[in-house]
Amino acid sequence: MLETLSDSVANSLVDALEQMAFISALPPESPLAVPTQALLIRIGFRGPVCGRIDLLADEAVGVLIACNVLGPDCIDAPFRARDALKELLNVTCGTFLAQYPPVPGQAFEMSIPEVQPLDCVTWESMLAQGDFAPFDAEGHALAIRLADRNPS
Repeated sequence: MLETLSDSVANSLVDALEQMAFISALPPESPLAVPTQALLIRIGFRGPVCGRIDLLADEAVGVLIACNVLGPDCIDAPFRARDALKELLNVTCGTFLAQYPPVPGQAFEMSIPEVQPLDCVTWESMLAQGDFAPFDAEGHALAIRLADRNPS
């Protein structure tokens, strides 16, 4: 079942990117290169099931999202990149959790997404764990995983 849930998180990311920012994310044709501005974005959730979703992203994806959402003339898109990535993960998590059947008296709660910069060694070691689904988002690296999933 974990494989199915991991696929569901990956599909939720693809859907969120397309709906929010008109960005296509496809499996990469070659291994993901380490971006110059690598980030780890995390969001936790609890309710009938508890867990965390981790997103590895090139900060340039956030700039692309901000430009697509705010319009091409938005000059402050580079300054909104991290917020755009946090919102992407927020929407991804919400989309993923909406797939669970409702449990009376147990609503899901999501944490505020957190961003942390990564060096190239950490990026590569996280991808090497093999539990991330990698994507090419219009030439930019993304990878997502479902982590720490447990019944509450």
